[in-house]
Amino acid sequence: MKDEILQLAREGNEDKLLKLIAGTRFYPDAIKEAAKFKHTLLVNKLFEQLSFNPYNTITGLTIPQLALVNSALEGYSSGLHFAEVKNMVSLGGNIFHGLNALISESLLTEENVFKLIDCAKDEVQKTTLCDRVENTFDIKCHPGVELSEASSDTKRLNH
Repeated sequence: MKDEILQLAREGNEDKLLKLIAGTRFYPDAIKEAAKFKHTLLVNKLFEQLSFNPYNTITGLTIPQLALVNSALEGYSSGLHFAEVKNMVSLGGNIFHGLNALISESLLTEENVFKLIDCAKDEVQKTTLCDRVENTFDIKCHPGVELSEASSDTKRLNH
């Protein structure tokens, strides 16, 4: 059953998927798969079927709702749909789920890292993500200071 649900999500087959998935525990998987193939309307329909609208929460997200947003964020990241990733991050999704998706799909390139960093909600999150990438992988993402600039700054400070 799970394989059929994932196939329908991949295809964006809304009618069949919404009937088949009702009452199952496969919503996070289906959301992730639909997001990977940029079936944004289907992702929103799956949220809706769970009586959840991430765009209209007054009190903030519950832990199960946040898990659904993170499933969508992972899917959008693994499909390299960074505008949607940014949207999920703005709704409270954890950007590190996006990093994990890039890693698990073997999509961790310098270009994709920079695109993911651009999805961060603020400078603190950008710095934290960049630190993690630099400390774990051989990808430099902090803007560097040229050696000649650093030495000339030092000379000016010493005089």
